Amino acid sequence: VQLTREGRYREALQKVRERLPFPGILGYLCTHPCELHCKRIDDDSAVRIRDIKRFLAEWEPGPPRHILDKAPARQEQAAVVGGGPAGLLAAHDLARLGLRVTLLERETELGGCLVSKIPAWRLPRRVVDRDLSVVEALGIEVRTGVALGREVALDDLRDEFGAVLLLPGLPGGLALLHSVGDGLRRTVRDTLWADPLTCETGIPGLFAAGAAVSGPCTTIEALAFGRRAAESAFRHLTRGALAAGREPVRPPGLLWTLKIDEPERQRRQRSPVMLQPFNEPLTEEGAREEAERCLDCDCRLCVGECEFLGRHCASPRELARKVKVAPDDQATLKMVYSCNLCSLCETVCPEDLNTGERLAEARREAVRRGGGPPPQHKPTLEFYRAGIGPTFRLLMPEPG
Repeated sequence: VQLTREGRYREALQKVRERLPFPGILGYLCTHPCELHCKRIDDDSAVRIRDIKRFLAEWEPGPPRHILDKAPARQEQAAVVGGGPAGLLAAHDLARLGLRVTLLERETELGGCLVSKIPAWRLPRRVVDRDLSVVEALGIEVRTGVALGREVALDDLRDEFGAVLLLPGLPGGLALLHSVGDGLRRTVRDTLWADPLTCETGIPGLFAAGAAVSGPCTTIEALAFGRRAAESAFRHLTRGALAAGREPVRPPGLLWTLKIDEPERQRRQRSPVMLQPFNEPLTEEGAREEAERCLDCDCRLCVGECEFLGRHCASPRELARKVKVAPDDQATLKMVYSCNLCSLCETVCPEDLNTGERLAEARREAVRRGGGPPPQHKPTLEFYRAGIGPTFRLLMPEPG
């Protein structure tokens, strides 16, 4: 939103893509839960965050500039069953983590509900095609017209791939329960059973999530399920602990409250309406005006507690921008090396953000670039090197 306000549309769009590779689909279908508690409601109404993202996706000239950087290639392979929102994001995440990914879809084209259930007056097909081109760009193998339990057996998939993710949507989940059956547990709602935190099905290496597990859900919820399943599959393949440090299925409480009461908030909120044609897009002028309404909220607890942060910035975000804009500037380097790395910021932060660790990484980068450490550290480094070198030894008897 801040980048849009400044007219930096390319950077703003790529900022969206860092977290979600489908900005166009998001701009049309997201139920914008972020707007329900936007602090701007205290004054008048929430910032139209969803519509700003849609403006950015519509603005992009030429072919989409997907973010395609990947971790180093790995030998592990994963199969994702289902080419709807959950499966698409899971395949995307696993491919960017360096895995060899195969995406299986029982229909003749990818998209799931995006192309089979949602009408074009709600989501234009050109938007879907543009966003889904990231699948081919990432080198994900796609097998369409392949139904699990019909063209391919579940046991065969488990033999071929180290992890299998069942993300076929609600109709696909029902079909799986009838066609595969054995080994797959079902809930009282007649959906696939899976652990809500880790997406484990009880069968080693087999994970399930999305509407096939939860029942009917929104597109943004399906995407979140896909991301959770992908993380579990990656941990399984790399022998990581599936549950350690995972975010809860339901997000924690908000860090702020609104001044207005709940009835007034509901009166001011913009409820998502998905059964009507999409609204007119924001113009460039409208998008920047809407972005101007953003209050750029942050809690600043760490700034109030830390003498270093209080001296150098108004928020960790501002500090990060200083380092990013001028990493080799002497004033910046002096500031980066002034933090005591005491972790007080992390202790008081409701989100456990350790600004000190970010500054420690900035120091490492300064050394890699030849700008650090600062000259003032030279005597300390020489003393340290002498202490571990061959010239001196300190020998002491055991106590007593």
